[in-house]
Amino acid sequence: MMRVASLILAIIFVVALFGCTMEEKTALTGGAIGTAAGAIIGHQSGETATGALIGGTVGLLGGYLYGKHKTKQTETGDVVKFVECPKCGTNLQLPATATAGNKIRCGNCKTEFILQ
Repeated sequence: MMRVASLILAIIFVVALFGCTMEEKTALTGGAIGTAAGAIIGHQSGETATGALIGGTVGLLGGYLYGKHKTKQTETGDVVKFVECPKCGTNLQLPATATAGNKIRCGNCKTEFILQ
């Protein structure tokens, strides 16, 4: 029964990520990781549900703030987006015309990757 519930929650989580903004994706991911970590830590003290609730809340907030950090607004109101190089981890500022499917080249390690 527990495996079925976990599978259903995983499917809902994956489906929820499609069409989300950067802040929403990172908030969902942070919330899921926080919930799992909080449940594990809470289980050690006999308070699994409380630990999951606290961990999920902290993870959700942390994920949202991380997503906000990845998308910034300039003084003129233009949204500036950043992407992390999958090889070296450098934060790269995307051009305003960049869309999913464009090739991006890292200025640091010269790796080319497809923007998702």
